[in-house]
Amino acid sequence: MSARTLLLARNSPINTTLIDEATGQALYEIDTPLKLTQYATKIRKLDSSLPPLYPETQLPETSDEMARIYWKLGSDRIIFRGKITTQKEFLPSAGKLGG
Repeated sequence: MSARTLLLARNSPINTTLIDEATGQALYEIDTPLKLTQYATKIRKLDSSLPPLYPETQLPETSDEMARIYWKLGSDRIIFRGKITTQKEFLPSAGKLGG
């Protein structure tokens, strides 16, 4: 797998579009609407057949949601590719500190 350099199209890592620096192709969109009742980050994989984009360009609306991370206090639920899991299962502890 070749390495890619990804650019954040906006200054916020929780609300941005990841763009392949070499090709200008938008690869992923990360969106975290701030709501009083619930915080959830949605990650969409974008259609690779789209022409190269620039940060100011509007992305077409699609339902290609890849993952959703809930930030509600006390919840560690992650939905990835339609499967509901927990943070501990999705990102298991490893190494000297993780045991």
